[in-house]
Amino acid sequence: GSLNVATNLGSAYITLGDASDLTGHLETNLGSLAVCVPADLGVSVTSSDSLSSSDFAEAGLIRNGNAWQTTNYLVAAHRATLTVDTSLGSVEFKHAGGC
Repeated sequence: GSLNVATNLGSAYITLGDASDLTGHLETNLGSLAVCVPADLGVSVTSSDSLSSSDFAEAGLIRNGNAWQTTNYLVAAHRATLTVDTSLGSVEFKHAGGC
């Protein structure tokens, strides 16, 4: 499946599913995004940030080249590949148990 979300001067909360592969683009300008990630879903995030707050390491993602990935990305039955663009905003990834 595919997912495209954009926020401007607002916030959004997204819960990803783990039943199929997903590609997506998340964008926030002067806003915030919270993304809930199921434990079984492998996630890879490529990010472009400008004066923003996105702490992928705090969410448990590990840097792999130009992307941040969950530890199970390569072995997960289903994967989400996301591009994140943030300008004067924040993006936070949370594990399903903490959403």
